[in-house]
Amino acid sequence: MKKRTALEKARNVERLDGNQLRTRETRALLLKAAEKIFVRDGFEKADLNEIASAAGRTKGAIYAHFKSKEELFVALFEQRTRDCATRFDEMLADSKNLKQNRLILRDLMLSVLDDKAWLLLLLEFKLYAVRNPKSKNRLRALYKSTYSPESAGYAALFGRDTEKVPAIVLLLPILSAVAVEKQFAPDLLGDAVLKDAVSRVFGALVG
Repeated sequence: MKKRTALEKARNVERLDGNQLRTRETRALLLKAAEKIFVRDGFEKADLNEIASAAGRTKGAIYAHFKSKEELFVALFEQRTRDCATRFDEMLADSKNLKQNRLILRDLMLSVLDDKAWLLLLLEFKLYAVRNPKSKNRLRALYKSTYSPESAGYAALFGRDTEKVPAIVLLLPILSAVAVEKQFAPDLLGDAVLKDAVSRVFGALVG
């Protein structure tokens, strides 16, 4: 058997790296397009063909990365969760104590309130998942890993007082509920009113 030269091996590595880069690029494009279509049409009405078209890819490309629309949405939720955690870590860099850490978390939650379309979409998917065991189990597993009291992130917020971790779990659905109510009473529930209310709720739950 002919041995491969060093140049041939290097070319194979380059091709492999190129394939990996294209795979990552396609996945990123699909997730970006999925967010756009999900927000516009809602989870259940979102069409995979439209998502593929918005990404400049085929529907087959979606199934090469995700087994179903549910898996695509959960992957999007995972990505947004990671992005939010990264942003929180960056905001904590200049913090001096636990009180400042909690104020930073409050400000992060208030910024999430600005993205009402996503909050409504997340609520829709949760209601869907409640009635669909596979999606429910996948989301439950994600919650377990994200909100585990042993997570290092909670030490920055509560020290050893992990009894307050459930308060974090409650905050996101409260934001979703606020986004829903604003749809029906926009004159009463202006952004300033909502942010003041959420700040008070945050203070009551987290301290």
